[in-house]
Amino acid sequence: MSQLTQPRWRLNLALTFAFVAGTGGAAGLVGCGKLSVSGTGETGGGVSAGGAAGAPLIAGDDPGGKPQQTGGATAVEGGTSSTGGTSSTGGTSSTGGTSSTGGAAGVGGASTGGFAGNTSLCKPTPGPTAGDGVNTDIDPLDDTNLKFATAGVGIGSWEWVKDTAAMGMISPANSAALVPVAGGKSGNALHLSGSGLTGWGAALAAFLNGVTSSFDASKYGGVAFYMKGTTNVQEGLNKLMILASMPDLLPGPGSCCSDSVPGLECYSHHRVVIDVPADWEEVRIAWADFKSPTWGLGSTLAFNPNRIRAIEFSFDHDSSAQSTNPVSFDVWVDGLRFLGLDEAGNIASAGVGGTGGGGP
Repeated sequence: MSQLTQPRWRLNLALTFAFVAGTGGAAGLVGCGKLSVSGTGETGGGVSAGGAAGAPLIAGDDPGGKPQQTGGATAVEGGTSSTGGTSSTGGTSSTGGTSSTGGAAGVGGASTGGFAGNTSLCKPTPGPTAGDGVNTDIDPLDDTNLKFATAGVGIGSWEWVKDTAAMGMISPANSAALVPVAGGKSGNALHLSGSGLTGWGAALAAFLNGVTSSFDASKYGGVAFYMKGTTNVQEGLNKLMILASMPDLLPGPGSCCSDSVPGLECYSHHRVVIDVPADWEEVRIAWADFKSPTWGLGSTLAFNPNRIRAIEFSFDHDSSAQSTNPVSFDVWVDGLRFLGLDEAGNIASAGVGGTGGGGP
């Protein structure tokens, strides 16, 4: 089975599942999906016809945790309201989540992010909050909570998630248990560990301006953080994939992606693979170091730091295939910040992760 047709579930950071039935007959067909720290979640493009029941939906796909479905296929937050492609009175049907006015069946009745091949809906814009290029702080992690003010102006937060359908354990157990602890490079830090993990692993994300918005970091040169520890993941021994996500590649307002259109798949974030140092060391990643994956819309879309949703630490959650050999890690993260425009990256020896990602 190719990487673009694997039966992968997307999980958002709320990790709360709900099954929401549509009106009508047989169960909807579930498309592919993957573990995601998008903050919006997706069921992988569930498809149904003629009033079929909805595919499994992830409650908490938006900050209010409300399910986004009223019929057969899944409507995703940020798209227009949809009955999932079911026929309405008079024989009208939906097209990509928007009701048509004709009698013929609509095309692309499953809503998978507000794009569905309609380029008029693809309107990426800079993040509504911008850094000034002077304040480089994201989160020094010197306090004991998961909230931070990105560059003094953004509304930031940390999230920590595991593929709950897979084997293995992580510590802390979830975001609710995650807290900066003593032992950092300077003061507190985040300490994460996992063992025996299979499936789609785990991920840590720093949302820069809320889980459904983005941050304009174009006046900075990249991102940096202190790290130490060990990993045994698909990218290699003591390697780790770091991603910078843009709204273009996530379901929601301004999205340019669609899991129903080959080559435009969502969640194909830009990434780089770093070496994990054994002792405290600052890892500095220039924006130019984030490379495209080999699949999805991200494979042809240039990275732009003017609209970053999150910086993500991927423990096999974005690999090309599920982990069958159990993976493990024990890492510390401290002092997340932006690089100034005059600062250079220092990860050349680690190589980039342009080919390390998998499709939905």
